[in-house]
Amino acid sequence: MTGPQSAPKIAVRGLRKLFGRKRVLDGLDIDCASGESVVIIGGSGTGKSVLIKCILGLLHPEAGSVRIDGIETVGLRRAARERFLQKFGMLFQGGALFDSLTVWVALARAIAAEPEIIFFDEPTTGLDPIMADVINDLIVRCVREVGTTAVSITHDLVSARKIADRIAMLHHGRIIWEGPTAEIDRSGNPYVDQFINGRAEGPIQMEIRAA
Repeated sequence: MTGPQSAPKIAVRGLRKLFGRKRVLDGLDIDCASGESVVIIGGSGTGKSVLIKCILGLLHPEAGSVRIDGIETVGLRRAARERFLQKFGMLFQGGALFDSLTVWVALARAIAAEPEIIFFDEPTTGLDPIMADVINDLIVRCVREVGTTAVSITHDLVSARKIADRIAMLHHGRIIWEGPTAEIDRSGNPYVDQFINGRAEGPIQMEIRAA
């Protein structure tokens, strides 16, 4: 992990992304240090995958900055972006559409080239608890032994607690809390508290639509 004077491996500032009139990211800021594992939590549809895709350059934000190793990547031309993508490994999956063997193979491929940065999108969703823990162990080893910087999004709090050095919560387009994993149970943030305890009552109101 970087020292206190080191520049972040990933630095996101003021990121704003809209889809039509819907503001998904609204001035979001987040850093990720070299060799750090950061897990982003938040409800469904809060923009977690959109954030990762903006960092990767798969989506273009309306405003804001994404710096990788101190270099601005928003607006890079195609050739320069392709060079940056060589730093990245990615594991995107669609929940139960992926069985445990598929996830294992995809993860092995993602880390085979020892990327500097790897992104995990719900890596344990749909897996049984034992296979999920195998995947978690592999992610931890990837970060600790290879020195890879990891950014993960997950609804699996067991996984988040195991793989994260730091957890950040995304809500209404912004990071509303972030801190060391060990501090999440005493965050003092009512949104975080409701989310990690899975309570229906609280400041996060879920919209339920009739079929």
